[in-house]
Amino acid sequence: MGLQEKYTKNPNKNDEHQEEMNSSIGLSLEDQTNQNGDQADVVDHLKEVNKEQTEKPTKRAKYASAIWDANNRFLTYRSRELSKLKLDGMFKSRTSIMVDAANFSDFLGNVDRVLLECPIEVFEFDDHEICLSNIICNTNSHSISKETFKNGEIYVFKRCRKTPSYSEKRSFTHLAREMKILSLVGRHPNIVYGSGMTWYKSNPCLVLSYESDLTLRNFHKIRDANLVIIKSIIIGLTKAIAFLQDKRILHNMIVPENICLKYNGKIYIPVLVGFSHAIRRDSARTLTLYQQKQFDEFMHMPPEVRKGKVPPSAYSDIYAFTRILRGFMKYPSVQNVITYDMIQTLLDIPFGSELLIDFVSSFLNE
Repeated sequence: MGLQEKYTKNPNKNDEHQEEMNSSIGLSLEDQTNQNGDQADVVDHLKEVNKEQTEKPTKRAKYASAIWDANNRFLTYRSRELSKLKLDGMFKSRTSIMVDAANFSDFLGNVDRVLLECPIEVFEFDDHEICLSNIICNTNSHSISKETFKNGEIYVFKRCRKTPSYSEKRSFTHLAREMKILSLVGRHPNIVYGSGMTWYKSNPCLVLSYESDLTLRNFHKIRDANLVIIKSIIIGLTKAIAFLQDKRILHNMIVPENICLKYNGKIYIPVLVGFSHAIRRDSARTLTLYQQKQFDEFMHMPPEVRKGKVPPSAYSDIYAFTRILRGFMKYPSVQNVITYDMIQTLLDIPFGSELLIDFVSSFLNE
């Protein structure tokens, strides 16, 4: 007879066997009940401990997150304060007041005391506010990027590229001079606006308003514009040049690459950018031999200016403007409107900003 059959045929013997085992280890029925109750208490206690341990990481994570946020705010504030101190220190230095700026090889003007007294705004922001960064262009001396902030605002950051001949102080001086020029210019719908200077990615930066990725140079390559669009571009650019003449500021680099075009759904609005070579008219001087070689390829400058015979003047920007007009003569829609005779007349007549706008508007029938 097997063991299973034994206990199956005599079920009462199972209980007797269990009692014998309990008696052999000294456990009464009451002790067995207490033992089962203790086991239930232990299980409940373990469940509570397990639940507490499960909740603790969440609380700990929340606490750690709060500490991280506090530290991040502190570091952000500290970084911002260090940036301000860095800029303030450079503002107060000998280089920041541009005493040495006139000695730089690519500076077109003399030391300008008006610029020395012109304040510079500091553009304050947190690095983590920038969510997207795109390089617009890189030149031999500058890097220009489009920075998109989380709140939807877009700015252009312009910083000098570090080279053996471009020290940090020299880079700051060039950007500070450009920012001061833009401060004197002020706001105009056809001129880029300077929002201030800041410190970003270990470099001093000039913060500019974002206008458009489309330049007049690219526009000539991909567009077959009608007369209405061309008129809007010419009139807007004329107003920008006239505004600068009223401010006695020379741009000195009016080329298709420095004219951005914003589309408003109907026409393109030109915006003049690129004030790195701009000066006040009173501080203009003739080009040095080095500058003559450097600017010889820029045909937008009058020959007498490029050869160092006369300093840049209001005529220089008008001459560059006529070069822009010649670029539109390839369009069939304006061949009977813009002519070489009109351009020559524009160069031969010395007039002010108001006459410039009137003259251009007259031949465009605006």
